[in-house]
Amino acid sequence: MMKEIFFIDLHVHSVYSSDGKASLLELFKQARKIGLNGFALTDHNEIRGIEKARKVGKDFPEVLFVPGVEVTTAEGHILALNVEEVIPTFLPISETVEKIHALGGIAVAAHPYRLWSGIGEKAVLENIEIFDAIEVFNARNLFAGNRKSQELAKKTGKAETGGSDCHIVRELAAGYTLFKNPLSSAEDVVEEILKGRSRAGNGKFGRVTKAQIFIQGTHCVGSWVKRGFKDI
Repeated sequence: MMKEIFFIDLHVHSVYSSDGKASLLELFKQARKIGLNGFALTDHNEIRGIEKARKVGKDFPEVLFVPGVEVTTAEGHILALNVEEVIPTFLPISETVEKIHALGGIAVAAHPYRLWSGIGEKAVLENIEIFDAIEVFNARNLFAGNRKSQELAKKTGKAETGGSDCHIVRELAAGYTLFKNPLSSAEDVVEEILKGRSRAGNGKFGRVTKAQIFIQGTHCVGSWVKRGFKDI
């Protein structure tokens, strides 16, 4: 008998991100429609959507919800999974991860090779002992960035995660994390990642095209320049 595989998108933005367009209801409806087992809400430095998502999610019991936040550190972005409290921005990586762990969450190096918001390989390696995982597939990344991230995870022995980094609902699950054991809570997701039993993937639910990645990347770089090379 074939073992069930769970597909969880661990990098999702909603209207509670400054650049997000997807409502919480749209995200849950889309997850149910395509058969996605769950997703993590990781809005930029924002937790207002978490409690609202829990309420919306009551009508979608088949969709596992994981609270989280994408935190802007002094060096770039970190995904804080299973976290429901505000984490101060622009702190050093070590302080940010310490706060994530104190809140019972895990710290994932998000898209480390992305020019305008990745923390970079050097910063990952300097803090490798405190990171819990590396995001090795991000649907909004170019192939080269994802490939390097995967090589970095293998080199360091860190768990891998994947996500769509969706900002609009149709991008949900363009990237995801696969789990081979049954999951019924955010704590289950955290435990499987910490035990190294997670794998990144893409393609089952659709893809973000190269043209979309180029357009989005151009927009993000342009916004970054307008902000004076400051992060979100």
